Amino acid sequence: MLKAVGFISAIVMGSASAHAQYSIRWSTVDAGGGTHSGPSYAVCGSFHQFGAVSAPGSVYAVDAGFWGGAFASDQGCGRADFTGDQVLDVFDVFAFLDAFNNAQVAADFTGDGLFDVFDVFGFLGEFNQGCL
Repeated sequence: MLKAVGFISAIVMGSASAHAQYSIRWSTVDAGGGTHSGPSYAVCGSFHQFGAVSAPGSVYAVDAGFWGGAFASDQGCGRADFTGDQVLDVFDVFAFLDAFNNAQVAADFTGDGLFDVFDVFGFLGEFNQGCL
């Protein structure tokens, strides 16, 4: 775990040396995790956990809370209900495609860390099963 925190700190601090100095004041080790990346930064770890608070900035923002919508409940319409309204419709398809396009954990239906046609097939399979 210390390696992960050190790795995150090294990425943030190393990349930021040419710009403003960023810092991570505190962190917690929670379940889950993944990689968020952009053109200049990549951060690996656990995000959107209960103990966090929002930290908006002029260029970057860190949001708090659970992985809302990332893992839909096993009740009702299952993981295919991306909107959480207990109805499977075109809006769930749009929400899945948006998550898939942005490589969000919720769209990784196979759980293999890849975003490919098999995830689309997995979503469509659960969508076609309908609500319980």
